[in-house]
Amino acid sequence: MDRKNLFNQRRILIPLYRYGIYDIEVLGRLNYSRAAQPLRTHVHHGGLEICYLARGRQVYSVGDRQYRLTGGDVFITLPDEAHGTGRMPEEKSVLYWLVVRFSGRNRSFLGLPDKDGAELRHALLGMRHRHFKGSPTLCKILNDIVITYHTKGMPLKTAYLRNKIVEFLIMVVACARSGGVIGKNSAMQGLLDFINGRITEKMTVPDLARAVGLSASWLKAKFKQETGIPIAEYVLRKKIDLAKELLKKGEKNVTEAAFDLDFSSSQYFATVFKRYTGKKPGEWKHC
Repeated sequence: MDRKNLFNQRRILIPLYRYGIYDIEVLGRLNYSRAAQPLRTHVHHGGLEICYLARGRQVYSVGDRQYRLTGGDVFITLPDEAHGTGRMPEEKSVLYWLVVRFSGRNRSFLGLPDKDGAELRHALLGMRHRHFKGSPTLCKILNDIVITYHTKGMPLKTAYLRNKIVEFLIMVVACARSGGVIGKNSAMQGLLDFINGRITEKMTVPDLARAVGLSASWLKAKFKQETGIPIAEYVLRKKIDLAKELLKKGEKNVTEAAFDLDFSSSQYFATVFKRYTGKKPGEWKHC
């Protein structure tokens, strides 16, 4: 299978136990082109879960607290901790998740020397933050693992996969320790405020670039780096967020909401609305 078809799959599961890597219960990748059903509340008994949101956004719930992830974020749930998306759908996004097992004390953790394995275990379980900004390197490592797993006849494949898993976990710990707690820099926050204040208006990237005195190409690259999604998708998502409020409160009907938010037609508005919420606009008021 070529890389394009591989990464276009909706769901990829990588059973690393087939290569003797028993400390990773599962490694998976989701590629949702539209919103899906909510993720039911569940636990991983004895397993720590690491989610890396490569693109898009997602809301997770632990207890009575919600965490709002955007592209490039890492989210951690501890062993035996109940979590899910609550009533929120699994959104249009690309997400990796990995569950680390801490059982099997009679063998070394991920094949590491005992001291190093114990130190990595301790570091993973001792991360102070549950939600933090990751490094682009995390995505590269995970992509490498997916490609390697699906490459037939690769020499030293088991060693390569094991080393990549260790590299990924060490990088997650480093990101957690670096103070990358979620927050936008002041320049980017200013741009987001500018967009949010004009969300009912027609906006293009060149218009936004002129407004903030930057080149369009630099703005597009920096915006995606900071938020995890392209500018056009961010604008669409904010329009849908506002539409949900208008429809829920009964302030606008579907046609009026589509017109006020500068959609070309109510049909296109309904298509985009369902892509990001999993529901038709007319259904939203009763949710």
